[in-house]
Amino acid sequence: MDKYTINKWGKFEAPDIEEQYLYHESSFLNFYNKLIILVTGSGFLLVSIADYLKHGFGNIFLITASSRLFFFIFSILFFFQIKKSQSPKITFWLMFVYTLSIITLLVWLIYNLNPDMNIEPIDQITLPVILMMVLVFVQIPIKLLVITASYGLISYTFLLYGFFNTSMVFLVNFFIMLVVLIG
Repeated sequence: MDKYTINKWGKFEAPDIEEQYLYHESSFLNFYNKLIILVTGSGFLLVSIADYLKHGFGNIFLITASSRLFFFIFSILFFFQIKKSQSPKITFWLMFVYTLSIITLLVWLIYNLNPDMNIEPIDQITLPVILMMVLVFVQIPIKLLVITASYGLISYTFLLYGFFNTSMVFLVNFFIMLVVLIG
C-alpha cells in the first residue's frame, strides 16, 4: 500500500509507479502543455496592439513588438519540441524553461514599456496575473512550479524596488498578496 502514497511534492513514493503513471498520462500532458504554449505565445503577440495604442509607432513599440515576435517564434519552436511519444520528464523540463522565459520576458517588457520609471497600474498587475495563469495551467511538477513562482516574485520585486518609483509599503503589501495568491 505504501508504494501508492504520494509525498508532499506530488511524487509517488515508489519511482516505478510514478513512471507508469506519467507514461500513461503523457499524451494528455503533452497536449495540454502544447496548448498552453500556443495560447501564451499568441497572447504575447496580440498584446503588441496595446503597446502600439499606448506608445504609437516609435522606438519603444518597435523594441517591444520585435521581442514579442521573437517570443512567438520561440513558442512555436517549443511547441514542436514536445512530441507525443516523448518522455514526460523531457516535457516537464521544456515547460520549466518556457515558464522561466515568460517571466523574464515580462519583466524586461515592463521595464521597457515604462521609460519614465513610473509604473502604470496595468503594468503592476500584468506579471502577477500572467504568472498565476501560467502556474495554474502549466503541467509540471510542484517543485518546478515553486521555483518558477519564486523566480517571478523575486525578479518582479527587484524590478519594482530597484528601477521604479515604488513605495516600500506598496511593495510589501503587493508581495504578500502575490505570495497568498500564488501559494
